[in-house]
Amino acid sequence: MRVWQIKAGASYQGFSDRRVGWRDADVTLSRATPIGSISITGVRARRFGLEDDQFEVEMYPRIRPGTYAYLAGA
Repeated sequence: MRVWQIKAGASYQGFSDRRVGWRDADVTLSRATPIGSISITGVRARRFGLEDDQFEVEMYPRIRPGTYAYLAGA
């Protein structure tokens, strides 16, 4: 089992009517822990001439074997 994992991604959506394209980029850092997995994600989006950032935290704590919860915040 991998303890740490990092992922990165980006996307671009162009338009044929000459509007400015949309750009998104994200980076996620995940870790397996004894009580379940946790991940932290940072996202940057550029749309409609504006730029914004979002940070998310997700957890999947184990309740018992085969059962877990989903907790998230942004």
